[in-house]
Amino acid sequence: MKTMVSLVALAVVMGAAQSATAQMNLREIRSVCMSDYHSYCSGVMPGGGRIFACLNEHMSKLSPACAKVVGVAAQCDEDHKKLCPNVPPGDGRTRACLIAHRQQLSPACAATLARAASK
Repeated sequence: MKTMVSLVALAVVMGAAQSATAQMNLREIRSVCMSDYHSYCSGVMPGGGRIFACLNEHMSKLSPACAKVVGVAAQCDEDHKKLCPNVPPGDGRTRACLIAHRQQLSPACAATLARAASK
């Protein structure tokens, strides 16, 4: 029961995150960050993107898979809003849009996407 409550809490919190790019990676973040959430952020009050912020604050301690998706979401939010505002989130569509606009990406987002692709 506690695990189910944790899953629901993480889903609600991540779904309510303010970051558009966090929305882009919602399914991926949920699937790869559950153990990191339990390790570092289970005591964080849900809402307002606080769990996403907590995961981002613990970036150096996160599993490689979780760090990858959280890093892309954190570094590419503005690029997503500017270059891909009408791309529906999920199934890698926003990431594909960002890659298609790689010449226009901010240096931070471009570097994060390149690191994520090489891992």
